[in-house]
Amino acid sequence: ASTTHIALALPLLAAAGSVDRVRKGLMGTVRSLVTAMEMKDPGSRGHAHRVSEYAAVVGAQLALPPEEVHRVRLAALLHDVGKLAVRLDHSTATPELVREQHVQAGERMLTGIEGFEQILPGIRYHHERADGTGFPYKLKNADIPVMARIVIVANAFDEACTRGGPGGAPIPSKEVVKDLA
Repeated sequence: ASTTHIALALPLLAAAGSVDRVRKGLMGTVRSLVTAMEMKDPGSRGHAHRVSEYAAVVGAQLALPPEEVHRVRLAALLHDVGKLAVRLDHSTATPELVREQHVQAGERMLTGIEGFEQILPGIRYHHERADGTGFPYKLKNADIPVMARIVIVANAFDEACTRGGPGGAPIPSKEVVKDLA
């Protein structure tokens, strides 16, 4: 009887191995996209990874299920992927235009990738603001999905700690946390 169970389990084990290979391949593609973003905009080197780590910590602190924390981490890692499709020449493109265009470009780039529909909210809405002054959809408060809110906070934290406020001087993380509270 045990050999029958093993024989029945072999196709399932092979399928599980295939799923693992697909997942590893997908994560390799994600890492390549992040590398391409950093090559296009060297000033952003490390930003996606830091935002991803911060977002995962916030998700865990909110007691999100592990799979949701993984999705939040992935959305945060790819939140700026649309910058690959946007001209970053600051002599012709304002920072506001780049921000607006990269959100829409990122959404278009990732729509249609199986499984990524679950991370699109973190990309689509990562420039929204609770008061409705964000973009591109002008969402307010609870209309902004939790995943996106986590990415927003993680992104703002990294921006403040690395690029700082007025004048561009980095702000110590303890001060940033006080301001976010």
